[in-house]
Amino acid sequence: MASTATGTPGATVAAAAAAAAASASPPSAPPQPQDAHDAYEQAVLALNSLQTTAAILEQVRKKGNLLNCQSIPEMQSFLSRIGVTDADLARLRIIHIAGTKGKGSTAAMVERMLRACSVPTADGRRRPLRTGLFTSPHLLTVAERIRIDGAPLPPSVFAQTFWSVWHKLEQTRHATMPNPSADPALAGTPAAQMPVPAKPNYFRYLTVMAFEAFVAHGVDVAIIECGVGGTYDATNVVPQPVVTGITSLGIDHTAVLGNTIESIAQHKAGIMKPGVPCVTTMQHAGRADAVLRAEAQRHGCADQLAVLGDAAIARLGRAVPIGLAGAHQHANAAVALTLVQRWLERAGPALHAHVPAALRAALGAVQWAGRAQTLRLPGWPACVFRIDGAHTPESLAACAAWFAGTQRAAAPSPSPSSSLPPRRALVFTCTHGRQAGTLLPALRALTFSAADADANGDPSDGRAAATFDDVVFVTSDVYEPPASPTQAAASTKVDYQNANVGARDAALPAQHEMAAAWRRLPAPAAAAMDAAVAVAGSVEAALARLMQGADRRPGAPPMEILVTGSLYLVGATLTYLEENPQAPPDR
Repeated sequence: MASTATGTPGATVAAAAAAAAASASPPSAPPQPQDAHDAYEQAVLALNSLQTTAAILEQVRKKGNLLNCQSIPEMQSFLSRIGVTDADLARLRIIHIAGTKGKGSTAAMVERMLRACSVPTADGRRRPLRTGLFTSPHLLTVAERIRIDGAPLPPSVFAQTFWSVWHKLEQTRHATMPNPSADPALAGTPAAQMPVPAKPNYFRYLTVMAFEAFVAHGVDVAIIECGVGGTYDATNVVPQPVVTGITSLGIDHTAVLGNTIESIAQHKAGIMKPGVPCVTTMQHAGRADAVLRAEAQRHGCADQLAVLGDAAIARLGRAVPIGLAGAHQHANAAVALTLVQRWLERAGPALHAHVPAALRAALGAVQWAGRAQTLRLPGWPACVFRIDGAHTPESLAACAAWFAGTQRAAAPSPSPSSSLPPRRALVFTCTHGRQAGTLLPALRALTFSAADADANGDPSDGRAAATFDDVVFVTSDVYEPPASPTQAAASTKVDYQNANVGARDAALPAQHEMAAAWRRLPAPAAAAMDAAVAVAGSVEAALARLMQGADRRPGAPPMEILVTGSLYLVGATLTYLEENPQAPPDR
């Protein structure tokens, strides 16, 4: 049973991360790369040496001791060691966003809307606000996590920033940590006098890098997404953001945040600051709203605004299209819009006449890969990919609703080659100890009216409803294991190397357990036939299997493939499709 993590954790994570980093023997000085791509890869390889291994993470989870009260003092030390001061952070005029679901999408909306706003220049003209955006995880490249003006850092800039931080930390590696101020319970304990690790772990290092980059590029506003939780998250080193936001809450990361919605809400509320307004979505889980209100009062927030999706968006004056698909994005858009408006009131230029129109256009233009994303690729004409990272029961219910809506909206007309509905497939995995049995019910219950595939609304094959034709439970590996370690290194992008996920067991026990969990759930009563269930060791193997059943005849409806669950799987799928623009040949 997961601990509620309400005690006083020690420095287990810091020590484990330091041990892992030391064992990886990272370079003490930047190598001399041949070109920008080589420089980027060398930087990412060094960054990967700071990852905490899956085995260490599992040990910590079992002890219920993943929270680290040293986190904020250590982050303060790291920033001090590279020369980033509290005054520098204040100049970034930060928007800080936490939540279980939708915080990345909300951050992307905020960034896109603020980039549509402008500020006066010395010559009387106006220029767009310069934005910084820090999010996690990445899907294709690590550089996605740190964006300036909406674009990931170019490889050369990423490498330059990485080695700048690395060098500064090397020069100050013998620094000692002051008594931690984040948790008085540590005062006077041995943990309070522990030396600062020579370098942060992977996520903290990227957080430090983001602040270094945003300061160096002189952004007007930095939008910072929490990693996990809030109180002890590395991003919570920000002493005084302009405004904070909390999106929808649910049960996740229980080893870190506790196993009740009240405990999770309390941790997320740790980003609240005295005198700083906090914008939250209307919560539908347990007593989350009550906890957030109480925490806002305890932290001395300027005010806590709970916003309702459609009502907040309506303030723009008319119906507003949202660039991200899914009805659940209305709640995220409401938080994003309110965050932008509060930021403009407190730190930015006064709202002027063209801003509402600019915000409407920006909301319609926002894009965020891997979230309710539809891909139709010329080289894969027999498939439509529906891709949505979703790893809580609530987010998977939203994913199921979105996918069902796409099937109604995309109902094909009968074609000469086929009067049947399209084949539908599910590709799924979950990671980090999440239980498939609690995640799959919304997907298991999905049925699709056969009439969706008939322009006249009449089931052409006599079935009242259909479910998925194929379900494949898969690892988050892009490719099947190569024959040798040399081939393995060559076949895996450095951006996608992940020590947090353990080495794959060739027997695929986790995938077989997911398949068993699927079978234990009741099949939809209305469906005439149930799905064929399989397991696969990689995205490559899963798609090859599905393509064997795809109807490639001209005019046939394309197979609808829903890829969901872990964001690692989403990233692996996007990586595979990027590197394999043509579908495998028909066998």
